[in-house]
Amino acid sequence: MKGNDVSRTSTEIFNPELLDSVRQLSAEFNWLLDKEQGRGIDRLFAPDGVYDLNGQIVAGREAIQRGFKMRASTEQPRTSLHVTTDVRAFRADGSIHSTSTMLVFAGDGPPPLRAVGPAVAATVRDQITDVSGRLHFKRRELEYIFLSGAPLSTPAGR
Repeated sequence: MKGNDVSRTSTEIFNPELLDSVRQLSAEFNWLLDKEQGRGIDRLFAPDGVYDLNGQIVAGREAIQRGFKMRASTEQPRTSLHVTTDVRAFRADGSIHSTSTMLVFAGDGPPPLRAVGPAVAATVRDQITDVSGRLHFKRRELEYIFLSGAPLSTPAGR
């Protein structure tokens, strides 16, 4: 299994405030990808944070920032819609962990684009830490489950 594989046990107590905070962090991640072409997404990561996109690992906030700057600097506009669902959040090993499902609709060019279904369906595993009273991704790991064949954009460009 992946490095961020922590399973929730039946003895853990459901915490709606924790779940809401994790959903907000994920929503901000999606918003920055979809509306800002990834600009500023590095601020959602801890300084030593890791972004693992189906085995493509980008480590450290500065490297994450460089990768998303490259993605945003392409000449053709990129349209995407990231949808996160099935969010579970729990505390384990002194950290916050979450799992969720992400659907990605994406294409090149301005909207509206022809709908072809999700480009990606992925399992997301997060390890989240508190940095100065704010939640940040310590590690965000996406594992592709389904791919449509549509071109994908990554933090290091296309």
